[in-house]
Parts: sequence; C-alpha cells; structure tokens
Amino acid sequence: MRKRTGDLWWVSPPGIVGPLVVAIVIVVLAVIGFFAGTGRYLEAVLATTAGVLFLCLAILDVLGEILGSLRDLNGVLGGRNKEDTGQPA
Repeated sequence: MRKRTGDLWWVSPPGIVGPLVVAIVIVVLAVIGFFAGTGRYLEAVLATTAGVLFLCLAILDVLGEILGSLRDLNGVLGGRNKEDTGQPA
C-alpha cells in the first residue's frame, strides 16, 4: 500500500500495523508465559514492560496515520491537490 501525500515519514502503511501488533502481542505473551512458568518473575516483568513499550509505539504509529489522513484531507479540501482536467463537471 503506497503512502499518500499527507503521510508522515515515520508512519508505517496501514496494512502492516495490524499484523505487526498481533505478532507483538503473541510473542510477548509467549515470552511472559515462559518466564512466569519457569519462576523467573523479574524477567517476566521486564518482558511485560517491553511489550507495553512496543504497544505504545504501535499506538503512536496509528495516531500518526490518523494525523496523516487529516493532513491529506485538509490538503484536498484546501485545493492543494486539485487537477484541472479541462472537462466540465
């Protein structure tokens, strides 16, 4: 999926964010379960903290996508990307 003109440079395409979040949640839960199952609770807390950090980054990515959509919509409504086709409407 290609980027629009209003998208920010650090925002991932929308088709990547959803599967990436699902993969992060599955991996973090597996690591937490492994550490908690073996009795290493401090490592489980560290894995939980890392998982929360990754989820916060994913939320920032989604918010950046929303901001890019608003910037793109504002540009279209403001006439920035208008093209004159020469044909009557």
